[in-house]
Amino acid sequence: MNDYVGKDEPLTILLGNNFGRTTWVSQVPVARLVHSASCPKELERFATIPVNMIRSTARQILFGLVKSAQEQRLEQGAPILPEFAQILSLLHVPSLRTLRPFVVHIEEIAPDNDGIRTQRIFWHTRETLGFRVYLPPEYSWRIMSGHSDVAACCLALEMCDTIVRSNCYPDERFFPRVKALSENELTVWLEALACSHSFTKVAVEFYLGMSPEEERDVAHGLLANQGTHHRAARAV
Repeated sequence: MNDYVGKDEPLTILLGNNFGRTTWVSQVPVARLVHSASCPKELERFATIPVNMIRSTARQILFGLVKSAQEQRLEQGAPILPEFAQILSLLHVPSLRTLRPFVVHIEEIAPDNDGIRTQRIFWHTRETLGFRVYLPPEYSWRIMSGHSDVAACCLALEMCDTIVRSNCYPDERFFPRVKALSENELTVWLEALACSHSFTKVAVEFYLGMSPEEERDVAHGLLANQGTHHRAARAV
């Protein structure tokens, strides 16, 4: 997959405190999440990833990337190519769902680390709204919740990148068999891929500088909460 192009871009961070632990909350470009996310071996037992779910979610993410590219054109006052509607119809997602916030841990960062570059964001009353934080791109974001959705994001971006590079559709289960895309179809996919690096974002909650024991406790608690959520959803 192509490399993330926004490595030097800061994240806009809101500070939080989750039961005594300092957390950051941010909206992160999809490609930045894919670039930085990792599933440590010691947390793999928390990551149950059904393949069918990953493929279904990847299809929705592709739909979302194309839809985002269309929305960006609307914001910019640019004409909407008819190929947008054609491709959205092609992907046809009968019931869209939203991705739940991802929860990650950056063990290299202590909450009071003075070595991380930050800029305070002020409201006009001089109240602090948040911070712009420059995170080194080599810092790994250890996934504690959202493993299957990260895998789906990876698959979606791989497919999007393959479409752009090969100028054809790679998977007949997602797309029709065509020899080559038209110029406008390729433009749509180029803009969708570009949106994954900037315009299309997902919610991420960051835990910072925890010990391995704390990380396991938080991951286990998140897994238990997800199980409760899924049982409640099935009961509705």
